[in-house]
Amino acid sequence: MSRVTWLAQAEAELEALVPDPAVRDQLRRNAEATLHHVATCTPHEGAEDGIMWHRGITHEQERQIEAGSLPEADDDGTRCWDYFLFYRPLDSAGFEVVGVRSNSQIASWELMYGIFGYIADPAA
Repeated sequence: MSRVTWLAQAEAELEALVPDPAVRDQLRRNAEATLHHVATCTPHEGAEDGIMWHRGITHEQERQIEAGSLPEADDDGTRCWDYFLFYRPLDSAGFEVVGVRSNSQIASWELMYGIFGYIADPAA
């Protein structure tokens, strides 16, 4: 289990983005159990320029999702898999969460990148 700290800004984003206190608590627990050094990009994690990101799920939930069996939600509320944690290494045994983003925020970035990055420059 990693030692995880949170920047004040990341805590504020967590409070603002995640309406359910139980999901916020689960994201904090999942961060301690799951955050690690990332070298490659997958649908659930990645790294660039010293910042890593990981979907707010455990490795077991990740395996369930990849097997096609997304854990059942008991209502239509948000769950940990609806968020990404952005973090950086503190030292060899710890990480600092620097930001929290929702799936919809990530999707918006991808859409903007596609519109402005590829379509705006057809020669690329």
